[in-house]
Amino acid sequence: MLLGMDAIRLLGEIINFNVEQLTIGATAVSQGKTNEVSTPSVQKLIDKDLVAEFKNGSWSVSWKWLMEPPTIKNKIPNYHFSEDVKSEYATEISEWIAQGWLKPFEGKCNGIIPLMAVIQQNKLKVRPVMDYRELNQFVSSDTADGDVCSTKLSNWRKLGKNLEIIDLKKVYLQIRVDEALWKYQVVEYEGQQYCLTRLGFGLNVAPRIMTKILKKVLSLDKVVESGTDSFIDDIIVNNNIVSSCRVQELLKKYGLDSKLPEILVGRRELGLQVYKQNNQVRWKRDNIPKVSEGKMARRQIFSWYRQLTGNFPIANWLRPSCSYLKRVSSSCGWDTLVNDRIVKLVSSLNERLTKEDAVHGSWNVKNTSEATVWCDASSLAVGIVLEVAGEIVEDCSWLRKQDGVAHINLAELEAVIKGINLATKWGFECITIKLDSATVVGWLKSLIIGDKPIRVHGLGEPLVRRRLSLIEDLVKECGIQLKLFLVKSAENKADAYTRVPQNWLHSNHSAMTANLVPPDVKSFHNLHHFGVNRSLYLMKHIRRRKFVEKTLNQS
Repeated sequence: MLLGMDAIRLLGEIINFNVEQLTIGATAVSQGKTNEVSTPSVQKLIDKDLVAEFKNGSWSVSWKWLMEPPTIKNKIPNYHFSEDVKSEYATEISEWIAQGWLKPFEGKCNGIIPLMAVIQQNKLKVRPVMDYRELNQFVSSDTADGDVCSTKLSNWRKLGKNLEIIDLKKVYLQIRVDEALWKYQVVEYEGQQYCLTRLGFGLNVAPRIMTKILKKVLSLDKVVESGTDSFIDDIIVNNNIVSSCRVQELLKKYGLDSKLPEILVGRRELGLQVYKQNNQVRWKRDNIPKVSEGKMARRQIFSWYRQLTGNFPIANWLRPSCSYLKRVSSSCGWDTLVNDRIVKLVSSLNERLTKEDAVHGSWNVKNTSEATVWCDASSLAVGIVLEVAGEIVEDCSWLRKQDGVAHINLAELEAVIKGINLATKWGFECITIKLDSATVVGWLKSLIIGDKPIRVHGLGEPLVRRRLSLIEDLVKECGIQLKLFLVKSAENKADAYTRVPQNWLHSNHSAMTANLVPPDVKSFHNLHHFGVNRSLYLMKHIRRRKFVEKTLNQS
């Protein structure tokens, strides 16, 4: 009989009995002799924005300045926060001091970093956060090669089902800051000055530092590197390649403490709530963001729109609706109250949202080379839908220019180009394009098959041929196999991404007529219109006078 089966299951469910050693999952325990733990080697990481070094069991980092080290002008110790969070805030600060993350500072400081209390809505916790905005103006932080959340989501959704997530504990607080930089992280708490000796949340280069260090550690074991991927401090583990236990051991060896692994289903990851329904892994948003009632400023409305769509792969009809409301409310200032019409549109959107939230979809994306792209365009917007194995995996929508006069066929071609770009970003090579424009389908078939010349007429011919040439280059350069299908407008899944409710498009401004009777109108007309003969006489007189003046000036 074996005891502790739960522990064995968590360690990989693999038990291998051998004369020399017992193997449980990825952990080996020698029976004949005790395994010696290898001492981790010193690691140094040099980047254009930072220098990090692993030594004596921990990572130490120093960032680089854009110019000369600054003198911070701020003298405000902290921002005001409500009484409800004071006790939790004080508890957190006390822990920072007890752990040595905050140390009393007696030297010459270069200004004070303000402290503030931030409530994490998803975790219902209060965190002390430093306002680095002034310091960030002087710290070098290049984000050109940084990880993009949407790209990571695409990669993670194609990994399969046997996945676990590993989070780091107190992620930034595990990274020490070079002592020479302590004076730039000075805070004031209860009249005493302290310096933060660890990496602070809010520093612009902090995510890059954490990303570089974590990727460096994971790359030290090639098996771990091939079976994991990371986004800042989140690590996804493909248990078909490597066990989570082995990943944790590597992290611990190089000074990074982690939490226990958790299965992906049932947790919130990269902004998506992952759950299981009808034996399928799906995702949705946590909850629908609330909008304040009554008058709102443009800044509040834009913030609400951002929360509605965020980095969600699928938003359906919500994308064009939010984009349209942003357009109609962009005429006023950021802190100016919007008019009644926009308030009604926001209320209408919120009402529909409570009945049918469009933000949800399937998590798993089949690992295949085939995909279907639905394309559509209208006078208002361009929309595309990416579908794999019958499941929508991503959608996009863009408003067209408000005063644009381009022909609808040009917009349809642009939708096809955007759809091909989206499919190639996912790595698909066999792409089926479905759209409801017979003209565009005819052009594309002539382009791909080459059985007959492309017939384009009118002044827009160069513009059409330019877009067709771009599609041809994409197909050739990316090695794409393109298939084309003409569908009915009612069956086009991208149609909803090009429209907003019809009543939104009509302004609620009512026309007003002047209270004039025919004699009054006639009198106003006679004041300004002299008749044909009179007007002709005046024009001849003015022309003759200008001719005389010109002749006199020349003489």
